[in-house]
Amino acid sequence: MTAVSPDRIPDGLAAADDATIQAMLEAANTSCLRAALYQLTGDATLAAMEADGGGQAAADRMSPPGLANPEDETRLRTLAAEALRGLRDATLPLPEPPSLEDFAPLADLFFNERLPDLELRFWHEEFGVDPLPRAVRFDTPDGIDVADYNVLVIGAGMSGLTSGVALKAAGIPFTIVEQDPDVGGTWYRNRYPGARVDVASFAYCNTYEPFYPWEHNFAVRDELMAYFHHHADKHDLWPHLRLNTRVTAMRWDDDDKAWNVDVEGPDGSETLRARFVMAAIGLFGRVSLPSIEGLDSFEGRLMHTAEWDESYDHAGKRVGVIGTGSSGIQLVGPVSRSAEHLTIFQRTPAWLSNMPGYEDPIPDAQRWLCSNVPFYRNWLRLTTIYGVGDAYGKALDIDPEWTEPGSVNAANHRLREALLEYMETKIGHRPDLMEMCLPSYPPLAKRLPKDNGWYDAVLMDHVDLVTDEIDRVTPRGVRTVDGTEVELDLLVLATGFNATDFLLAFDVVGDGVTIQDYWAKDGARAYWGMTIPHFPNLFCQYGPNTNGRSVGPAAWGEMQIRYAIKCIRNLMQAGKRAVDVKEERYDAYNAELDRRLARMVFSVEGHSGYFTNEHGRIATNGGYYTREYFQASFEPDMTDFHVS
Repeated sequence: MTAVSPDRIPDGLAAADDATIQAMLEAANTSCLRAALYQLTGDATLAAMEADGGGQAAADRMSPPGLANPEDETRLRTLAAEALRGLRDATLPLPEPPSLEDFAPLADLFFNERLPDLELRFWHEEFGVDPLPRAVRFDTPDGIDVADYNVLVIGAGMSGLTSGVALKAAGIPFTIVEQDPDVGGTWYRNRYPGARVDVASFAYCNTYEPFYPWEHNFAVRDELMAYFHHHADKHDLWPHLRLNTRVTAMRWDDDDKAWNVDVEGPDGSETLRARFVMAAIGLFGRVSLPSIEGLDSFEGRLMHTAEWDESYDHAGKRVGVIGTGSSGIQLVGPVSRSAEHLTIFQRTPAWLSNMPGYEDPIPDAQRWLCSNVPFYRNWLRLTTIYGVGDAYGKALDIDPEWTEPGSVNAANHRLREALLEYMETKIGHRPDLMEMCLPSYPPLAKRLPKDNGWYDAVLMDHVDLVTDEIDRVTPRGVRTVDGTEVELDLLVLATGFNATDFLLAFDVVGDGVTIQDYWAKDGARAYWGMTIPHFPNLFCQYGPNTNGRSVGPAAWGEMQIRYAIKCIRNLMQAGKRAVDVKEERYDAYNAELDRRLARMVFSVEGHSGYFTNEHGRIATNGGYYTREYFQASFEPDMTDFHVS
């Protein structure tokens, strides 16, 4: 370490007086502050402070351990203030970003346990000190023309853009085709009032963007679009992008060992040749329309949440919303505050979680800490990811000896009690609403939305919650089975997406078989969610059963993309051109996956969510913990494939 030079001192810290530093530290997360300070000073006093994990093992906690003694918290802030004054005054050395070896003792302190080597590597990558921590870099072997190993990426949402960043770092030529006129994928299309991510912003970003300046704890739709534009700008992806270009069919040419991909774009139809295809199509690209008689007869305004018309002013209108999934829950709060009357048509009630600050901007003190305390933001990112980690995932497993109704295990029961307590604080004084809003299924059997004003809305005088079955849509509104007709100006279909279709949206012909035929038995499957027998050189991103049980889509996407690029690298190094996963490996993996899914809350009978396909199989959600997936995807086992 060397003394920090004045030009490396963060502006906010350089301008801060002692009182400001002390005041900002009062808002600090003690787990993050302790780790950052230990990294900065190596003070053994910090390591000696007793951690408080709530009596739980690390895998059972929802956050890293804090400090057991209030006196230690006070001492921690005093030491931190002293260190920050030293940085400000250029008298304290500034540490370099930690190598994997240096990170190990810091992680020991932060997690209060020794992590296995691969798990330690995962958290070091998520720490985000390497500009591209999951990049695959290699020298092209002699005699190999890298242009002959080109990749076509389908989709320019999060996974598609991440693929572009990784392929560029690897030096592999690529093109990204996107059916929409802009990047962003589902976030381009979903612009309804209240649209925002339900994973904390610090966890919903890539490892190579740990310092992106999020405005909200949970980013709103426009923030997310800005983030994706930042991706394309920073990494110069625009020259690789072909917008307004839709894939209509794909055919594998086994003689050429390449894919011929038919596309329709602004200049008409053409066929693109690619050695490899990365299908970053996502789950939420095709809207699901309800089978309700009379939809076409409605004379008012009809729109799906994913096809929201921003030019339409719903203020002062009679609005009906069909659906109480994530989109419907998010929409109701904002619409209820401006509509003349709002009617919510509910088929199945939803558990709603209480997330204080869900709609709030990131507090100024937190921004200051992230910008001015070295590595504090990195540790805060790990804390955020930890919150959707293994402890959360444990609430998904069915305990065969568990007998408490309405839940599937002890962790799931604790979650149910917390959700029920929150519901009672909001609408407990209305027994009629409690009866309508209390789900009969365990938490997490369906997606768990966050409450952004839904409970408040159903208490409003001008809002009706209707649980009677819909008979039909009429020219004037919606009629329920009891004969009541609700007259409407705007009818919103918050009915979600055909999330289990994956590649079924267009014709895909592999080596002697179509994807429709190969998946005809029980829907979409893939080996580790990425590769499919008889469809060589095709890699799915966010594919079947990779909606992870822990962490989030950014991390899982990066792991999948690294796996695909390492497969391509291995082919180059072997002088080969194609990989095709062996059917026996695919079958064995899926048999184990099915065993796991059968023991998870998603499989509770009668309560399928968007993740269940037409065959009754869980097709989107995964059965593996992130640490398991990280290990499986870190380096491809080429004996899993036919290589040619």
